[in-house]
Amino acid sequence: MYILKWIFDHDLRLHDLIHPPLSQTGDEPSHSTMSDRSLEDFLSPDPTYSRFYFSATNLDAEHFGLSIYPHIEAFFSGLEQHFGETNRLTTRGPQVSIHQAIQALYHGQCLILTPPDEALDPEIIRSMSITSGEEPTKHRAFLGYQLQKGHTVLFKEQSHHGYDLQMYTPRNIYGDLFAFMKSLAFFDPEQTPTRLFSINAKRMRSERQFYFEMWSLDQPPHGFEEVFPQTDAPY
Repeated sequence: MYILKWIFDHDLRLHDLIHPPLSQTGDEPSHSTMSDRSLEDFLSPDPTYSRFYFSATNLDAEHFGLSIYPHIEAFFSGLEQHFGETNRLTTRGPQVSIHQAIQALYHGQCLILTPPDEALDPEIIRSMSITSGEEPTKHRAFLGYQLQKGHTVLFKEQSHHGYDLQMYTPRNIYGDLFAFMKSLAFFDPEQTPTRLFSINAKRMRSERQFYFEMWSLDQPPHGFEEVFPQTDAPY
């Protein structure tokens, strides 16, 4: 049996990504409160972004990584259909498809999706690379700028037996992706029985919870919701 994990984090303030509170930078502790924000701040639009993390587990073999899922092509096909005609840019320049681009990346490198008429210097993309154990938010300014421009950024993350995928989007696309993600769980139930879990990142507080399927599959933690055939998109 395979477990697909779709972790989401919505309504993240873009301002906090680009200009983190001092308490997140290692400087003096931040004591700012909502009262520190001016009336102009409250009346101005507050741009947000979303973060998604995709992973998979082969329970029988105890192997971990999105890339081990047998129908990974269907996963990337769903992403292609959603994003449509875009530039798929990596350190090696434009790529033919999202899947091809991700396969060609080293762990920690990223793919940036831009409108067809926009290009990026490969050195900018290279500067956003991360190493094992680092978070993409290490490069807050670069990442925030890409999101401000309306670009989507995907990082190839190392897993135990392949790779996972972390994706930053300038808007919440959970509802847009729901139908195709749900279809993956029932793609081939006889040959590759699969269970899909939609997981609120704010409820995931430890590595043990990330691997909940190994110890609490039938009683997952709060906020870890299994998607069934009758499950409707939340919006």
